[in-house]
Amino acid sequence: MNKGIIELHNDLKNNVISPDELIKESINACHKIQDKTNAFVTIMDDEKSVEVTDDVLSNIPYGIKDIF
Repeated sequence: MNKGIIELHNDLKNNVISPDELIKESINACHKIQDKTNAFVTIMDDEKSVEVTDDVLSNIPYGIKDIF
């Protein structure tokens, strides 16, 4: 899915996509990237969605990168 955070949040709030669908797609993308780049220490395959709230990051998958 090639959308920004605000657009994804609006899609989640309006039931255009489900949180589980977004999480599954993101995890699959991480595994594809991992095979080529070894970019992740941990990919949390068993993550579950929570209720979508007004918080923009609610149910938005993300990765954290250190600079070391």
